[in-house]
Amino acid sequence: MLRCLSARVSVACVASTLAILACCGPAAAGPATAASGGDMLTALNATRAAHGLPLLRVSRGLSRGSGAHARKLARTARLQHASRVPRGSFRRVGEILGLMPGAQGGVRTIVRAWLGSATHRPILLNRRYRFVGVGAARGSSGGRKSTFWVVRFGQP
Repeated sequence: MLRCLSARVSVACVASTLAILACCGPAAAGPATAASGGDMLTALNATRAAHGLPLLRVSRGLSRGSGAHARKLARTARLQHASRVPRGSFRRVGEILGLMPGAQGGVRTIVRAWLGSATHRPILLNRRYRFVGVGAARGSSGGRKSTFWVVRFGQP
């Protein structure tokens, strides 16, 4: 279910401790609130600031792609990286996925889990990434309402 992309696109393989990998059943996909995306951006930038890194700026292109992929994940109830992540004007793009089941916590919880992951932490704390796009969609995983997250980072 999980795969890494290589070549010119740097994409992290998998899964935070909160990610549920084997999903079953159809999802009733719907967008998460704009506030949840803003909350994620705030949490990401607070984490980067705490590590002396530059703050991320929102990229419309990365945001559109992240949102579309999050909706697809919620619709298919599968957590997997995009087979191709468009780079647009970026030299490199990194992608992190997350699945937050039910009410197990908010964006801070999933960011902490990513920081504890050997594959996610280097992407979150990569000083070359200066832009971000956040996508979140509500769906169902394993019979539980969940939020599917896609965060893409861009290096100019």
